[in-house]
Amino acid sequence: YTWLAAVLWFGERPTPTQWAGMALVLGSYVAFSKLGKKDDIDLMRSRWAGLLLVGTLLGASSSLYDKHLLGHHVAIPPWALGVWFTTYHTLVLTLVAAVVWWPRRAQSTPFTWRSSIPAIALLLLCADQLYFRALAAPESLVAVVAMLRRASVLVSFVVGGLLLREKHLKQKSWALLGVVAGVVLLLL
Repeated sequence: YTWLAAVLWFGERPTPTQWAGMALVLGSYVAFSKLGKKDDIDLMRSRWAGLLLVGTLLGASSSLYDKHLLGHHVAIPPWALGVWFTTYHTLVLTLVAAVVWWPRRAQSTPFTWRSSIPAIALLLLCADQLYFRALAAPESLVAVVAMLRRASVLVSFVVGGLLLREKHLKQKSWALLGVVAGVVLLLL
């Protein structure tokens, strides 16, 4: 979705190596979804997987809009977009927490302060700022930047696989190697 929109909307022309990298990453994600069926995850029938798909499409649309806002036509500075994003994000999540979490917090997940909370917030702010700066670079391709963001599966794999003892790690490691190889091709 992001590739097609980036090519049609922004006139981006990834190199053949970048196209190969994007195809390899996408193919690896398809392999991950096939392997998920071994864990009894049916993406076509799972409510949370459907929400994940909607979130992915919204994220892709957001990447395209971010590139538009940071591009030469609108030219919002990356720091300003970061401030607005953080402000809107805080407001939306506060509303969601007030409606969904707050009424049932005692039964579901009572809030417990942890020292990791400010560290996570700081890391997210830094990651968003780096992302906005990458998109603001005139030579950056949103199709490539968006695909590099999807490489966050590396963190999920390490945490989910090694720390949480997820099943079928050997087969999933092949799909992960495909993502890593695709990222390498994207960066060449």
